[in-house]
Amino acid sequence: MAQVKRSPLIKYIRKALGIDRALESPYGPQGNLALRGRPSKGGLMARLIKHPKYNIDLAYDNFKSAVSQAENIYQHDRRYLYAMYHDILDDAQLSSQIETRQLKLQEERPVMIKQGMKVGSDRFDEEALKPLLSPWFYDFMALAIESFFWGHSLIEFLKRPDGNISSVNLIPREHVRPEYGDVLLDLYNRNGLPFREGVFSKSLLEIGGPYDLGILKKVTKLVIMKNYSLADWSRFSEKFGMPFLSIKTASTDTKELDVKQSMAENFGRNGWAILDDQDEINFHESFRTTPHLLYKELASLVDSYISKLISGQTMTADSGSSLAQAQVHERVLDSRSKGDMRWFALQVNHCLFPKLESMGINFFKGYDFNFYRLTPEYEQAAREERMGGAAGKYPGQGEKPQQDKEPEKKKTFRLI
Repeated sequence: MAQVKRSPLIKYIRKALGIDRALESPYGPQGNLALRGRPSKGGLMARLIKHPKYNIDLAYDNFKSAVSQAENIYQHDRRYLYAMYHDILDDAQLSSQIETRQLKLQEERPVMIKQGMKVGSDRFDEEALKPLLSPWFYDFMALAIESFFWGHSLIEFLKRPDGNISSVNLIPREHVRPEYGDVLLDLYNRNGLPFREGVFSKSLLEIGGPYDLGILKKVTKLVIMKNYSLADWSRFSEKFGMPFLSIKTASTDTKELDVKQSMAENFGRNGWAILDDQDEINFHESFRTTPHLLYKELASLVDSYISKLISGQTMTADSGSSLAQAQVHERVLDSRSKGDMRWFALQVNHCLFPKLESMGINFFKGYDFNFYRLTPEYEQAAREERMGGAAGKYPGQGEKPQQDKEPEKKKTFRLI
């Protein structure tokens, strides 16, 4: 087939516009998906061509457009929605709530339970647990919880020369198209590398459904509303928070007016105006005695909604006035934490362990992963602790020490 020769100017234009890069992947024309040979040492992550992240204004119109593109059944494109997700994570309330969910799971005690052994026997094996007490496992735990918020996540496992896991990487979500089951090595490619089959499939693990857009889809609208309120509050403070300087003069002399202008500019950061002695400026303020509360209450309301979406309650993150209500909210958070533990244990036993087995790692053979707080042993220990406390004993500490009593005062009698 004859090749078409291009002039240097055409080549320069195509290179500047990225046309050739958009049509050809680093592995051949039209996104060669064969990729013969072994995967590189850096895995799939090392093959991706990175680009600057999209910057999109947090506005309702842009959000609706991004959701429409992500849910388009003819051509899914999540890049713009993910760009908005990245921006809203700068919100302090949202980021702290996400970290709370992650830390609540990471602080729990994991256990490896021998299969087929009865409750009450020595079922926990510390030696089998040691391979999981590594940084990569806790990174995987954090990424797994992130899938609640971001939706579909693709995680890659890298091995050390000794055959154990060295680290885990999150494949950038902008490159992943879960609806088509492929990864775009370059965001400008039209074809991607399939991750459910082929060379890299053994080291890649999916978490979340292919059409899941995560909780952040709901949170984005709230953060946009909060940003609007804070921006209006800032403008209100700028207009009415500082006094306004006005200078009235009947002079029309340019030099004299320049002197007054210089004086007004150096007076401070206040707004100022030079008026004719017949002119007048009027500021029409709100008739409310505390207009700033309008913005503050809206921002606080949005924060409470974010807390309810992520942790199911508000009083452990926001202020509260009742101890009884705070205890109820704490139990709600604990219930959600237990749900996270059960979900993660299922992910480990039914998804992570089979994936590690396909990579030639089988330290978990004959064991089930769980958290100690979900085991019958924990329930039994907690029940004994409650019974011991009711009997006046501390579990494992014998009798409850008696409090020092004040000596009884001797009664005095007076002879009549």
